[in-house]
Amino acid sequence: MDSASHMEQLHMKDQDGSFPADSTSPESGDESIALSQSSSDIIEQPEVMVEVRKTDTMGVGLFATGKIPRGTRVLSEKAIIQMIDPVYRSELANRFCTKLARLSQDRIETLSQLHCNPQVFKGEDRPAIAKWYNENSVTDAHGQELKGKKRQESRKKTLRRFGVFITNSSGITLDGQVGRGVFTLFSRINHSCVPNARYGWNEAIQRFTVHVSRDIEPDEQIFISYLPLTYEGRAKRAEQLEANWGFECACEACRDPAREMGRVKMSILQLLLTSYEQGNTHVPRIMELDPLKNRGEALDIANQLAKLMVSEGLVTMELAKTYRTCSQLSLWLDDLDEAIEYAEKALDIERCLIGPETEHLREDDLGCQYWLEKLQGLKRSQEA
Repeated sequence: MDSASHMEQLHMKDQDGSFPADSTSPESGDESIALSQSSSDIIEQPEVMVEVRKTDTMGVGLFATGKIPRGTRVLSEKAIIQMIDPVYRSELANRFCTKLARLSQDRIETLSQLHCNPQVFKGEDRPAIAKWYNENSVTDAHGQELKGKKRQESRKKTLRRFGVFITNSSGITLDGQVGRGVFTLFSRINHSCVPNARYGWNEAIQRFTVHVSRDIEPDEQIFISYLPLTYEGRAKRAEQLEANWGFECACEACRDPAREMGRVKMSILQLLLTSYEQGNTHVPRIMELDPLKNRGEALDIANQLAKLMVSEGLVTMELAKTYRTCSQLSLWLDDLDEAIEYAEKALDIERCLIGPETEHLREDDLGCQYWLEKLQGLKRSQEA
């Protein structure tokens, strides 16, 4: 059979009636490993340091090809597909279909081979995609309009690809607006509640980056945390992972009950600190905790939280923020030297997890580097 005859390619006609030029290779099966990506999609990497491999229990994952020092940027990617977040879910599905229609075939193949968690679908997704199909002409690679069974099959594939997008997309900014994108290699990184890497959108270079948070040994798997807060209790972590990604975590933190006490204590310390910052004494009292009374107590709690995070191997941006809080509290307590020491610790974590391109964080001293510079300026003024 001619491969092009069973390979549907979503196209919307341009205004002049022509179709965007795309490759015509057939879509691969979902079990294969896709790494299709142009050379311009992955930049800022001096050498190939990671590769996709099969795992025993996690499907595929990203592994180190050699020793990787702490703070190394191992990925710097452009998205396979990206879009600005709309207000309504139905509009997201509509935008996805439109974007997919203009996507090259190799990118469609790569997207199709990523994991789809069936639990991410919502009731409005299928009708929204059906509506898009009703309003748009869908053609094959030769420009022939799909009808009947072929059109239905195309719609089913699009629905699954939308699920892939929801499962794997991560936050980015597009033209100053909040958006989301799916990334080839990043989507292969597995979760651990004790991650050894940090990911995020780097506004300065307009790339999605991954940095390792500690030294990585050859053949060691790279892990990130899919969860926004790594110090939450196991039950809450498990609930979120199952709901959003459809799996049960079996990392060391989830297997070892002894480590759960550290997570519980971190959650309590963070609650006390956040309540103090917000001037809220009600929540701690509900939990039969004594609210923090002053900045000295807050500094002690923040310092305890930072030490616990370090002992648990949680070198995350939450740790950098905690050091920054310690620095601010120390400054308010008129201990400039201690404030600078904490600011230096925060900057070390920030550079490890983000890299040196932080000019976009200069405003309001959001970046740790600029906060430290401000404190050092105060120190010079005192010594003058």
